[in-house]
Amino acid sequence: MDTWRPSGATVGGHDLVAMDKWRNVRNELERMHLVTMETAEGRVDQRTTTTPGQAEILAKLDIAEPGRHLDFELPTPSA
Repeated sequence: MDTWRPSGATVGGHDLVAMDKWRNVRNELERMHLVTMETAEGRVDQRTTTTPGQAEILAKLDIAEPGRHLDFELPTPSA
């Protein structure tokens, strides 16, 4: 059940709650994931590529796209 909704959230000038679109917006944005890839050359935490639907939602809500890379680590050099 959707109990929390952002106050006054609109897309294209239409209230998300009134249009019953909040669930669709949430589902699209939840498709964005953080992935950790690790090899002998190091580790990187990066999110999945933004889908066209996610980009449209973020643009209409005037929210900047999150950074692609959250963290990275190079292997410790051997002495």
